[in-house]
Order: sequence, then structure tokens, then C-alpha cells
Amino acid sequence: MLGMSISDSILKLVGIEDKNIKINDISHQTINGVQCHIIETKLSYDVERCENCGFPDVIKNGTHQTKIRLSSFNGDRYILKLAKQRYRCYHCNSTFGAKTDIVKFNYSLSKRFDEDILAQACSSLTATQIAKMYGCSASSVIRIINRHCHPKYREPVLPKHLCFDEFRSTRRLMSFICCDSDTHKIIVKLSNRLTKTILSIVITLSERQQVETVVADISILLNIFFQTLKLSLIDSILFN
Repeated sequence: MLGMSISDSILKLVGIEDKNIKINDISHQTINGVQCHIIETKLSYDVERCENCGFPDVIKNGTHQTKIRLSSFNGDRYILKLAKQRYRCYHCNSTFGAKTDIVKFNYSLSKRFDEDILAQACSSLTATQIAKMYGCSASSVIRIINRHCHPKYREPVLPKHLCFDEFRSTRRLMSFICCDSDTHKIIVKLSNRLTKTILSIVITLSERQQVETVVADISILLNIFFQTLKLSLIDSILFN
């Protein structure tokens, strides 16, 4: 085991502030042509009472090892092998493990790793580019972004004048955007340009009636026109 001061300095360098984590060893491996630094650690602390029943009949009961991806530095990857202390309660016969705030429960990517991914996403890099930089999958990048970003679906009140348009978003997929004709403020962005998806942004009859003009290319207008005819028939039955 490394000295206390050296261990703490290394942990701080990789963004770990948990005082209950101690380094046992550091090794280096080349995985898929990338230099990886393996930090072997243990997470352990004394538990006075069982977290399930509250009785003080708790003993240490082995460890459970997990692998956590840490932030990358200078192109190298850092992997934390964390042996989490397990505990057993003789009173209720339950078991539980030591906890840390460096990673969410059942996740293998550290919180700081998430922060780095989000920072790169703000610079308009694609998920594939970010994944290549940090040595993870593009689907992992998308999951991190979706987990932390919760954009509102649309503006609560539709303006009187709207602009509709399509744009190429990812690969060959076309998406839909709607904005206020007067202020150019974005009202909603949709992942596709299907008519049923576009119509979903205007749900009630009163919302549709407050829109006075719509500017769009002819293909969008024709689709919406024919679908609106169907909706108008339904509205006349439901609201009259």
C-alpha cells in the first residue's frame, strides 16, 4: 500500500475526494493500443449499525470489486479497480456494501467522467467524436447527455405566427423545428418530421385556434393541411 500522502495526492489528481478510498497498487496496461493506468483501491469504513434494521450486530464480510472509468489525461485512460467492503448483520441476516459518491449506484463511469463528456458536448462535437476521444461507446455518450439534459418539450403558449422547417440533424435523418415568426425564438425541436409528430405539439382546439399564420414549405403545409382536416372533423364531434 502506498504512503498516505502519496495516495491522497494521486486520488486528488484523478478527482477522487473520498477519504475512505485507499490505494493498494498502480499498474500500467496497453488495452486496444491505448495506454491505461490501473489504480487498485479499497473502499472501507467502520459501520456501527445495520442500515436495514438499525441494530449494532454488523461485521465486515469480504469485498466486491468493481471497475470504474475515470477522466482521461494526456490521451491516457485511467481505470479504478475498487474493492468495496461488504457488511453482514447477524440480527436481520442482511448484507450491504460500502458506498461512495464518486460514481452512481450500478454505474461504471465516474461522475467526473460524465462532466467531461458534457463539456465536450457543449462544444458541438458529435457523440462518435467524443466517444473516440474518451474511449467509450457513442451510446454511452448519448446516455450521459440524456441523463443530465432535460430540455422542455415546447413553449407553454403558442405564438400567433409560426415558422416551420426541416433540417438534417444526424446522418441522413431529417428533423423538424418550429419558431416564432416575429421574435425568431425556438418553440420546439422534434427528432423527426413525421406529420403525427408535428401535430403532437398542438394538442387542443383552443391552442390551434390561437395560431393565425404558419410559414413553411409546401410539402409540410400539405401534410398538415390534410391531417388538420381530420382533426377538425374530430373536434367538431368532441367540442360541439
